[in-house]
Amino acid sequence: MRSWFLSLLLLPTAALASGGWDFTGTYISPGLNLGYGFDDHTEVNFGGEISLVRLTVESTWYGLYVDGLHAFGGDTTRLSAGFEGGYLLGGMDAGVIYDTATESYGTRARFILSLVIPSAYVATTWLPDQGAHWEVGLLVKVPIPIVHE
Repeated sequence: MRSWFLSLLLLPTAALASGGWDFTGTYISPGLNLGYGFDDHTEVNFGGEISLVRLTVESTWYGLYVDGLHAFGGDTTRLSAGFEGGYLLGGMDAGVIYDTATESYGTRARFILSLVIPSAYVATTWLPDQGAHWEVGLLVKVPIPIVHE
């Protein structure tokens, strides 16, 4: 059962990398985010994310994202929006972030290893009153085609 589930998750990635299927188009991609933050105190982060992404013939992708994460250790919610892009399995996103506990704005950048449905990331967030904050995590998002070419 586990190998069937793993195959289901990795099949789109293998097909995309080999050029076996044509995924060119625009997708809306909602999902869940589970992360682990490192700063003055470690914390588990959980939330949701939605992206609007365009995948080109050349296997590049770019788009916009919006997410919300609750940081349980700091008892705060962080809302973020920005741009994302990459090539094949690797990419990054960057945007503005709002911290509800301190009511402050900052920046966020995330490096992503995308296996299409599951993705791993390393992120850094900078808030003026807290400095830099590092996080690792896992995104599980489902790409839903809205325009296929």
